[in-house]
Amino acid sequence: MNNATSQTSAKVLMLWPDASEDIPSIIAENYADLVCIDSLYRPANTITRVIRKVLSILNLSTLHFCEKWIEQIALFDMIIIHANPINRSIPKMLRKRGYKGRIIYWWWNPVHMSISPNKINRQDCELWSFSEDDCREWNLQYNSTYYFLRHKTDSTYSNKKILFCGPCRCRVSDVFS
Repeated sequence: MNNATSQTSAKVLMLWPDASEDIPSIIAENYADLVCIDSLYRPANTITRVIRKVLSILNLSTLHFCEKWIEQIALFDMIIIHANPINRSIPKMLRKRGYKGRIIYWWWNPVHMSISPNKINRQDCELWSFSEDDCREWNLQYNSTYYFLRHKTDSTYSNKKILFCGPCRCRVSDVFS
């Protein structure tokens, strides 16, 4: 695992498409005692990725492609999976392997940009989203973002201007509210 061993004290496992990205790296660096971060799948060549994607679309097991976290699931009370078409089968696979803890399948992008909640078995996991609108429309639980108790916020107001460059994900109203 990227930031855990079999001796980890973290009780939450967060699975990312790529744990080396900025956000998972920051979480792993600052909160390793609270949250274990890992990539969902091992790095793969194009042919392997195609096979993995086809299995996922068909909702068949992708166990063979998982990183080493799969051998340590019993250490965690909760596993958070980012909603994505390539990991659709993961909650079902975890239950088949006997995992009894909470599994949260979380949309960190609008549902229309990802996989439909109708394709995920609610008996295998809880369905959460950052979007209040998606939560109402799809009957999901709401969680705007990850928050860690040690995180200190600065309550002072700043009159700085910001420039955001990135794809529109319908979040601009949240930034200015």
